Amino acid sequence: MKLFALVEADDPLAIDVFVNEKLAAEALLDVLRDEPKWAPFFSVVEIEISESQFFCPN
Repeated sequence: MKLFALVEADDPLAIDVFVNEKLAAEALLDVLRDEPKWAPFFSVVEIEISESQFFCPN
């Protein structure tokens, strides 16, 4: 399963995860609209996970 994460540089945790790149890019634009100086610190990255990692059987 392919997902897209909004991430901060040097932070191993995603700020948020999206089901498509367009939604992730829109979230990034929202962040940068408020704080344009943060552009070097944030990005959208593609992540790949297996369904077994994503869904909890409980």
